[in-house]
Amino acid sequence: MVDHTGLLLTIMADSGGTGITLDHYPPAPAVLEAYCAHAGRLEPSVQRFFIAAQLAQHLHQSATGRMVWPENGRERVLDGYLSLLNRDDWCTIARTGLATGDHRVTWLAEALAPGLGLRAFTDAANDE
Repeated sequence: MVDHTGLLLTIMADSGGTGITLDHYPPAPAVLEAYCAHAGRLEPSVQRFFIAAQLAQHLHQSATGRMVWPENGRERVLDGYLSLLNRDDWCTIARTGLATGDHRVTWLAEALAPGLGLRAFTDAANDE
């Protein structure tokens, strides 16, 4: 259920008018926060890393300003996603995905990691 919810949230984050978007979904802030908490209690996987990184990117973008957040709420939830993505066990999964050529992780490393400062990729680049 958590994995399917994550997929749905990424679709809503990037739907661009083809359905209800996160920006127009009133409980989006609470749902994003709850998803991060639930995902953090599960074993990491490439799919979970990919979803969490996409949601972190959405929160990182200024477009989420259309959501109604409590004071410092967006930053707090974004910090939760980044903390999850930077956990050692989650970094190991991402690095394994990158080493095996998983296209999702390769795209993340190139497209999202620099802006989000994801440790799975920045530490790996410094190790070489």
